[in-house]
Amino acid sequence: YLIKPLDNTRLLKLYQPAYQSADKIICVSQYTRNQLRQRLRLNNLTVIHNGVSINQFSGFKRARAKNPPQLLSVGGLKERKNQMFGLEVFRQLKPIFPEIKYNIIGTIDSADYFNKLQQFIKAYKLKDVSIMTNITVESLRKYYHESDIFLMPSKKVGCDIEGFGLVYLEAAASGLPAIGLQGSGASEAIKDGFSGFVVNDQNQAVDQIKSLLTKPDLYSQISQAALTWAKEHDWASLALNYLNLYERVVAEYQK
Repeated sequence: YLIKPLDNTRLLKLYQPAYQSADKIICVSQYTRNQLRQRLRLNNLTVIHNGVSINQFSGFKRARAKNPPQLLSVGGLKERKNQMFGLEVFRQLKPIFPEIKYNIIGTIDSADYFNKLQQFIKAYKLKDVSIMTNITVESLRKYYHESDIFLMPSKKVGCDIEGFGLVYLEAAASGLPAIGLQGSGASEAIKDGFSGFVVNDQNQAVDQIKSLLTKPDLYSQISQAALTWAKEHDWASLALNYLNLYERVVAEYQK
């Protein structure tokens, strides 16, 4: 949403003076910073990653030993969030893991895209896919903790980008290994090979999910690392980065 207006010539003329006059512009990722610098020559950009309130996602006992494997996606139903990619991956996994389930949670941001998802599910008879468009925060937390792998393959669509992806941190705070796509802020919200995997295509996503579901030691390693990654991005710590930045800017004016 920081970038999208800048691809409109008229809006660019309105935004540019404000951006140039700011002492600092905080970007949520290097990816967002690079996208902004491609459009405006600015020297006042700094990066502070988004954070997560880890206490909101702790306190559940993860139980998966007797359950069929479950994938989870969380995000508005639209092309940029790329849930169709998730359905394609699920379709490839189904013959390997017949009992696997896939829960997709998000508001209907695009009715056309929502219909395409439903048509795909019907065409391939994917009975173990559930799309939920209106759930409570408490229910969302429950789905995070009942799932096994978080899959959110967001992509760039025109000037509409995934600047970071807070949901990857929510998944990490729940001990969920996350899968995201290259070419978005996911490569910073997920520490590749540590809290999850950043992949290039569907085949890589399928391979990584297969590895996680068939190698308990790997799954445990990534799950524990995800919790560590979330703690490093707890708002209680990241808020200090904002405070320090504000203090430096104020100090410059007091010289």
